[in-house]
Amino acid sequence: MELIAGYREGCELGAAGTLVGRLWDYRCDSEPRLAIRRVVIYANVNGDALTPLEEKIKVNPPMDIKFTPGRLGEYIVSWSGNCNCTYDNVYYMILSSYLDKENDKSTESFVQSHEQNVNMEIHRGLLVQVKLYQDDEKEISSNWTERIFHPSRDAFTSIDNLTCVFYGNTYMNCTWNIAESASPDAEYFLSYRNVNADDVKNCTHYQSDGQRNVACYGHKYEEDLLNEVNICVSELSNRTKLPYCRNIYPASYQKLYPPINIVINKSTDEVKWELLEMDVPDFCYTYQINITNWSDQVHEVRK
Repeated sequence: MELIAGYREGCELGAAGTLVGRLWDYRCDSEPRLAIRRVVIYANVNGDALTPLEEKIKVNPPMDIKFTPGRLGEYIVSWSGNCNCTYDNVYYMILSSYLDKENDKSTESFVQSHEQNVNMEIHRGLLVQVKLYQDDEKEISSNWTERIFHPSRDAFTSIDNLTCVFYGNTYMNCTWNIAESASPDAEYFLSYRNVNADDVKNCTHYQSDGQRNVACYGHKYEEDLLNEVNICVSELSNRTKLPYCRNIYPASYQKLYPPINIVINKSTDEVKWELLEMDVPDFCYTYQINITNWSDQVHEVRK
C-alpha cells in the first residue's frame, strides 16, 4: 500500500470512511472535540486498484482486434486490454470460425498474452471472438469482442480449388485452377510449412499448361503425415497479393499403396497379398476385393 498523505498514530477508519473509486476517506480524532482531519490513501496491488476481480473482468473486454500476417499461412490476431490481470486462472478466450460454413471447423484457445497465432484458410473469411475469462466455478467473463476478417478475392493469388493428394509416405501431388481474372504472365509456385515449425519448403517439380504452373507433381514429401500443415500457392509476379492457402492434415488426403504380389489358390479360392511398408496403423484401413465370375460376368465385392 502506498501512503500518499501521512496521518497521526492511532487514527482509525471513521464510521463515515468509504471506498470511492481509488480513494479511501479516513477520519482522525486525535483529541476530543477537535476538527476532523482527512487523509487519502491509494491502495495498489500489482499496479491495480483494489477492486473486486470479478468487476475488473466484466468491465474490461478486449478492444481493437487486429490481423497481421505471420509465417507462411499464418496470421497473428492481437488486441488491447486495460486489465492488468496477473492471476493464474484469468485468460483471454479466443474463438475462430469460418464465414462460409463449408465445414464446422472452429478453434478455441486460451492465452494470457494479447495475441494468438491462427492457422486457417483466410480466403474463406474468418470470424474471431475474444473475451476475458476467469476459469473457476463462477466462470466470470467480459462481453465478447468480435471482428470479421474477409479480404476481397482480388487480395489473394488468383487461383482456386487447391487440392492435394499424398501417395503412401513419399510423394505429394497438388493441383489448382487458375482464375479467369489472372494475369496471362502470372507465375505460380507452391510452398508449405508445418504449423509448428518456421521452415518453409518449396515444390521441386511442376506441371504447366504451356505457360503457367498448374500443379506440383511428384514432389517428395518428408514430413509426418499426421502433422497439420499450411500449403500455399503464391504469385511470383505480384508479391503484394496474399498467398492462397489450405490448412490440412495430410493423413486425411493420403492415397495408400495398392497391394502387391497377389496370389490366388484355385483349390481353396484363397487370395493372399502383400503391402508396401506404410506409416499407417492397420485399424485405419480395410481391404476391398472385386471378384468377377468369367462364366456369367457376375461381379461381387467383398470387404
